[in-house]
Amino acid sequence: MTAFPAIPGIEIDIKKTSVYATTTQVAASGKEQRAAWMDSPRYMFEMTLTARENANIGTSSVSEYAAIQNLFDECKGSWGTFTFPDPVSTATYTCRFDQDVLEWERVVDHWWRTTLRFITVL
Repeated sequence: MTAFPAIPGIEIDIKKTSVYATTTQVAASGKEQRAAWMDSPRYMFEMTLTARENANIGTSSVSEYAAIQNLFDECKGSWGTFTFPDPVSTATYTCRFDQDVLEWERVVDHWWRTTLRFITVL
């Protein structure tokens, strides 16, 4: 399984959200019945990062930009899975992208910004 690339020094903003699956039925009287379909949450991550186009990662010849793009391409968007080390809890999760389109925005010469959305899989 592919691992999320470790990119030292890259600028990253990350948001982590707990996700549950609950069904709610409301009767004509207004009374609700709820069913919880999951015992524990899945986590959704949204990561906005700025990557250098030509800066190599350590001794690797792969740039920060290419490392992220290669991961997305290797997973074929939301089809494949990868491992992600949660920087908050230090747990490692198996995740899939929650998107099939990866858009890059040029910030300045050789610097690009993108937003990745991915969710843990059980």
